[in-house]
Amino acid sequence: MKIQRIGVIGAGTMGNGIAQVCALAGLDVTMVDVTPEALQRGLATVSSSLDRLVKKDKLQAAEKDAALARIRATVAYEDLAGVQLVIEAATENLELKLRILRQVEAVVGAEAVIASNTSSISISQLAAVLQRVQAECRKRRRIGVAIDAEHAALLAQPVGVQFEVEVHAHWPVSCPPVGWPAGGCSSLPPVLCIRLSSCWLSLLL
Repeated sequence: MKIQRIGVIGAGTMGNGIAQVCALAGLDVTMVDVTPEALQRGLATVSSSLDRLVKKDKLQAAEKDAALARIRATVAYEDLAGVQLVIEAATENLELKLRILRQVEAVVGAEAVIASNTSSISISQLAAVLQRVQAECRKRRRIGVAIDAEHAALLAQPVGVQFEVEVHAHWPVSCPPVGWPAGGCSSLPPVLCIRLSSCWLSLLL
C-alpha cells in the first residue's frame, strides 16, 4: 500500500514537525488537536519553520505555500476517515494515548495503519487497546510505529492473554517520499530514536 493521506494527532512540537515533513514530501495531512487555538499555534510553527527554510534558500516560497495548503487542521476525529496512516503524537501520557487510539480506530478504515510516535510507552500497551488487534491478531492485522533510522515496523502479536511486540523485516507499507521503505530493526520499545523528528530537524540545520 502506497501512503498518500496522513493523519497526525497533536499539533505540538512533534505533531506539527511530522505534519511539516509529510506536507513537504507532497503528502496530504490531516492534523488533529483538541482546540482551534492549539491547531493555530501548530500551523504558525510550521509556517515559521518553512519561512526559515525559504530564507536559507532551502525552499522556494511557492513550495512553502503548497506545503501549508496540504495541511488540514481540525478538531474532529471524523475528518480522519479516509487516511491511510495515522501517527499519534500526543503528550507522553498512557491514558491519554489509549483514549486517542480508541477514537482513531473508531473512524479510520480497516486497512489504515495506526502508529505512535511515543518515546517511552510500550507499543504493546498501546496496541492491546485496539479492537482490531484483539480481534484480528489471528489474521496478523497490521499495527505499526514510525521509529528509527532502520524504519522498523512493529506488529502486535498475542502471547496467551498478553501482547508481545515482534519486529518484522518486511512491513507491507512504504512511504518513499519521506524515506519510509519497508525495513527491519532489532530494537524494541521504548523507542530509541524518532525517525520523523530526525528528518524534520535535519531540515532546520
